[in-house]
Amino acid sequence: MSVFSNIDQALEQGPFDCILVPGGGSQRGSEPTTLPEWTIRRLDAAVTIWRQHPDSQNVLALSAGTTHRPNYVDDMGFPVFEATSASWYLLLKGVQRTRVFRECTSYDTIGNAYFARVQHTDPAGWRKLLIITSAFHIPRTAAIFDWIFALPPLSQPYQLHYLSVSDDGLDSELISARAARERDSLR
Repeated sequence: MSVFSNIDQALEQGPFDCILVPGGGSQRGSEPTTLPEWTIRRLDAAVTIWRQHPDSQNVLALSAGTTHRPNYVDDMGFPVFEATSASWYLLLKGVQRTRVFRECTSYDTIGNAYFARVQHTDPAGWRKLLIITSAFHIPRTAAIFDWIFALPPLSQPYQLHYLSVSDDGLDSELISARAARERDSLR
């Protein structure tokens, strides 16, 4: 396992079979650009890394939503899953449609890891993975993904890498509260 604190470190280890981006909240308006800022940062990092090897890297947006807040509801009255919003954002940023995948089953980080593995990485044979999340979320994310991706059966071992995107400039009280909740969840 390696944890990178900047994109250049991750680029040195690429290409990856798949770049996984956990959700971070529902969009707040009709456009996917209204996703929370920390989610936008994760997705922008994924786009930057994907562009280095667009013909060989896939991007998997994770999460149906959270149990803590309702998802955005579209004009037809249907909830929009976080992974759907993230996928639209990736497409708007130029990621090839054939390289964008969604996991819309999970409602927490454990579910993100489990359903990413059983629905996508195991069946596709993707073994070299980069998981991108926020600095406040990286310790718990790494613990969960390391655990889930080490469970049997393993036809081949996974190579998990992590990229921590900065929390700088975000609401410090909110990030502090999120970081504390993440630490408490690790216990």
